[in-house]
Amino acid sequence: MDTRNPQSGATLRILMQMRPNALMQRGGDTVVMERLAAGLRARGIDVCVDVDGKANPRDYDIVHLFNFALPDHTKSLAVRAYEAGTPYVVTTLYEEVSRFYNQSNAVAASLVEYVKGGQNRSWWATNKVDPASVPASGTFDNRWTAEHAAALFTNGAQESKAIRRDYPEASSLIEIKLGHEVGATGDVESFERAYGVKDFVLSVGRFESRKNQLMLLKALEDSDVTVVLCGGGFTYQPEYDRAVRNFKRQGKTIVLDRISPQMLSSAYCAAKVHALPSWYELPGLVSLEAAHHGCNVVVADSGTTPDYFGDLAFYCDPGQEKSIFNAVMAAYFSPLQNGLRERAMSYTWEQTTTQTITAYQSIMASRARKSQPITLTPAMSIPATATAVSATPPPSEFMALVERGENAAMNEKYAEAHQILAQAEAINANSARALKARGTVFLVEGKVAEARTYFTRANAAEPMDPRSISGMAMCELREQRHAEAYTLFVKALDIDPMHLTSLLQLMECSYNLMRFNDLERILRKYLAQRPADVEMQFCLAGCCYKQGNPTEAMQIVENVLREKPGHAGARELQDVLRQRAAAVAAVKPNPVVNSVVQTAVSSEQVFDSNDQQISEIEEAKRERRFDDVKSGITRMSRMTLKPHQSEK
Repeated sequence: MDTRNPQSGATLRILMQMRPNALMQRGGDTVVMERLAAGLRARGIDVCVDVDGKANPRDYDIVHLFNFALPDHTKSLAVRAYEAGTPYVVTTLYEEVSRFYNQSNAVAASLVEYVKGGQNRSWWATNKVDPASVPASGTFDNRWTAEHAAALFTNGAQESKAIRRDYPEASSLIEIKLGHEVGATGDVESFERAYGVKDFVLSVGRFESRKNQLMLLKALEDSDVTVVLCGGGFTYQPEYDRAVRNFKRQGKTIVLDRISPQMLSSAYCAAKVHALPSWYELPGLVSLEAAHHGCNVVVADSGTTPDYFGDLAFYCDPGQEKSIFNAVMAAYFSPLQNGLRERAMSYTWEQTTTQTITAYQSIMASRARKSQPITLTPAMSIPATATAVSATPPPSEFMALVERGENAAMNEKYAEAHQILAQAEAINANSARALKARGTVFLVEGKVAEARTYFTRANAAEPMDPRSISGMAMCELREQRHAEAYTLFVKALDIDPMHLTSLLQLMECSYNLMRFNDLERILRKYLAQRPADVEMQFCLAGCCYKQGNPTEAMQIVENVLREKPGHAGARELQDVLRQRAAAVAAVKPNPVVNSVVQTAVSSEQVFDSNDQQISEIEEAKRERRFDDVKSGITRMSRMTLKPHQSEK
């Protein structure tokens, strides 16, 4: 198969980009990207995997993006490729969130309460949630990305159908089935020796509401069949994780975290059934792995799962425990479905790679045809009276100017930055990136009115861009308009909770206004994607404390100190929480007095703007932006700091 650029004859150069935490907090999208990249490289294609978003799209033939679940981040990468004149494709992995998001969370919340309450059957009978009664959520807005893509890659007919319905403006859909891999070769005996069980029901997947392990356990609550849950050792939902581990059944339940590929393969071999009653899967690679190893599979009839398994799986309704029970029991007491293993083995990454290369070549060939010069016939000739129009500068020239302007600004050459960015603006007056860059220069210079004008224009060009909104908020903050800045920072973070600059500035506004509800909500979103960030865990602890939730604040602080025993700020907050608990305990049972004590203790400030700036420096260090780290430390060395701040 030809893997060259049809225009230049050189080897194809592919830039793969996706969410920044893809390699630290792995998911199905990470597996798809890595396996595809490995397959392309094995065919001689030059592939760059860039999760930091730093590579220049102009240096590649095609930009390959992943995952419609983060629409704003994916769009920002798509815009960069589009403005650079490089075609981009997206492996969409499109989840119909309106079908499951609110429903799965509502069902999960009721199951968590069921476990907390000691699994009271009468409580469950009156409080269990009917998913049909839960209002549906909205859908992801990927319209711009879909409309401007050279192609969207779906992994099954059901996903294609959903994309066509929700994004009719998408120009080209190419269906490419995903492969799966057997990570290692295992045997029945290894798992049986290690854990003393075989012929069990296995469920592999991160413990979370979408994967629906609690409903699986509820369905098998009175069953004697052994259940083995393998969660991988990481969760975005710690409360759900605890409920899974604390669930009591008549039969044995074994909960495992991360195990070796060999032991996982052995678990598949030793199990009779793999059950993944997930609310939505595309298609659920672990189900394919289990089928490959000889398990019957229980799945939900959603996403692209039916496209892969056809009538060879046992289907269930994820919101109904009886449906799950019936499907699991039918799968458990049935022989292996005839043809299931062969069906699973037919979905290979080699096949996925071949289909992807074919799609790339089709896109490049189409692009080559469009770039060929047109020979004018007499009928097509331009009339002599026509006014000559100068050609629009190519996108690469515009982007080169923007990048030069940004670099000049980073090097504090503000006059030069203005001059270069003004040239870019003359070419494209509606580029949000160029407008934001110039607004930032004005803001650094202290020219707030000019900065506000440019950020407002950038926001008009890209209304859902969190950075232009954050720029507008920074202008308000410079003029000490904390309430106005607060509203804008919240808006920016509701779009992108990972935008650290906005998050740190929201902290300053929150402590200035003593408003913490939005901050807590956004910190939880941030930590759902970066749970290992102890600094933000500490911030959440302070936020909980300020809102009168000392119990959770103490739990979070203790977790911070387990991860980082020398965290001076966490030790300080722990002492405050202990003193508060002692003070409350010492007061006699008088509601009025207790309220006064709690208010007095809660009023102490435990996190200030210096801590915020230190967190920002920590983030810069993690991202290896050492010049920013050095300048931040120099700036803070001139401030009056608490002992723990000086230590950090």
